[in-house]
Parts: sequence; C-alpha cells; structure tokens
Amino acid sequence: MGKQALKISLLIILSLAALGLIWFVVKKTGGEEHKPTELAIYIADGCHFCAQVEDYVKTNRLEEKLPIVFKEVSKSQNNAGELVQRAEKCGLDTNRLGVPILYDGRDCYQGDGEINNYLKNAAGL
Repeated sequence: MGKQALKISLLIILSLAALGLIWFVVKKTGGEEHKPTELAIYIADGCHFCAQVEDYVKTNRLEEKLPIVFKEVSKSQNNAGELVQRAEKCGLDTNRLGVPILYDGRDCYQGDGEINNYLKNAAGL
C-alpha cells in the first residue's frame, strides 16, 4: 500500500472516530442543553446550611433569574414525600437524606456548596 493510500485510510479512520465521539456525546447529553422549568430547593427550619443557600439566593437576586422554588420539608409531608421520590430518582440513599437538596428536573445536588455552585453557573454569575 502506498503512502498516499495509507494517509487516506488514516484520515477516514480518524473522521469516523470523531463522528462516533460526537454521536456519543449528543446521545449522552440528550442532544440539547438541560433547561429546568423549576429548581426545587428542599430546606428545613433551623437548618444552617439551608439558610446559607437562602441567603445566597437572596443576596444574588437569583429568584429573578432562575425558576427557584423553596420547599420546606420539616412541616410539610407533601414536600417531604416529594423529596424522597426525587432522591430515589437521582439514586440517593433515602435512609440518609439531609437538606438542603436541589432538584433540577433531572439531577440532585446536595449541600450548600454544591447547590450554590450550581446556581452560580445556572445564573451565569
């Protein structure tokens, strides 16, 4: 096989590999950016980390930029039950749940640091 044919074969193989990688990434991500219609943040009264998330949202006026809904779970069985269902969907151990937890319609984020980072990125700060 000549050098020219070898170059063409290598170019074809690399092109197919690149197309395969692009197809995999598009398939894995669903082909489009995830834009949640609601960001449910589960909190409880007296929770220090929940208060930090609430303060971050208020300080940065994120409720004006994002569809944030705070859901109190210590006084609402409906919200607590919803949290458990969503945590199961995310593969979290429901026997070891703690708040705050953010659910964006697809994934769960736990703890004030992880949630505040998610909100920062989602708001483009």
